[in-house]
Amino acid sequence: MLANFFEADDNFAFLAKNHLFGLRLRYIFPSGQIGIDTSFAELAATFSSDGAYGNISAPVRARLAAISARIKQTM
Repeated sequence: MLANFFEADDNFAFLAKNHLFGLRLRYIFPSGQIGIDTSFAELAATFSSDGAYGNISAPVRARLAAISARIKQTM
């Protein structure tokens, strides 16, 4: 789970220290077509919204919203 990743050990601090929240996370299919193009900041913001993909519980969305706010403060 994304919230667990950010909260585990020093992952958040490492990403902040190395300015990695805006790093582009891309998956390119063998055909050359882009499958995913996002960042850690975008993932936290997207998954914290009411219209998030999948069945994300309200408590987890709240955790991700708090993480998203912290990310915005560090960028």
